[in-house]
Amino acid sequence: MLAHITTEQCNSNCSAFASNLQLLEYCQQVCGIIPVKNVTNCDGQSGIEKDYCLKDLAVTKSDASICSQINDINVKQTCQNRIEQDMIEGN
Repeated sequence: MLAHITTEQCNSNCSAFASNLQLLEYCQQVCGIIPVKNVTNCDGQSGIEKDYCLKDLAVTKSDASICSQINDINVKQTCQNRIEQDMIEGN
């Protein structure tokens, strides 16, 4: 986990992290601000980048089991929440 992300930070589009691109991207990923990329596999990636890729892959495939491969707890929770939300909304 790179940082503790709060609802207030999400509501401000992560502006508190504007001076640190790594934390800004992390905040945006956790808040679901960054659009999901259509990826087919995450081989060759590692660390937080692999977690982001796995989240996008899980959402693209609507496969919550892929979320379990994510190491970062915040990204994993975002992954699971997004899939649940899409299922509820019928996407």
